[in-house]
Amino acid sequence: MDLSEKHLAWFGAGHLPLLEDCEDGKYIYSELKEQAGEGIYQLDQDDVQASRYNNGGFMSYASGIFASGIGPEFEKLVPYEASDGTNSTASDWTLDDSLRFNLSFELENSSVLPSPAQFD
Repeated sequence: MDLSEKHLAWFGAGHLPLLEDCEDGKYIYSELKEQAGEGIYQLDQDDVQASRYNNGGFMSYASGIFASGIGPEFEKLVPYEASDGTNSTASDWTLDDSLRFNLSFELENSSVLPSPAQFD
């Protein structure tokens, strides 16, 4: 089973759109409008694209995202490549927010054990 790392990385490290960021005053997820703005915010607002792909890697993030109905999605549907089909870091790696709640599988159970590793 080949699942999309790009889908997980992009939506796992990004918050739900804010109401004021929506086109024509319409919120893309009307059933979640009370949760607009929830999620992870990147500290480096100058390069949000790089920040989203350079953060994370934690099992708890993946479990949390999958439990909230975001992914996992098949790699063939959201391939790990830029929008121009290359792997160039200078290209656009963003994903349209309409893909956020696409999923090919549904998480039923998850257990995340604490890591013995520590860092400062």
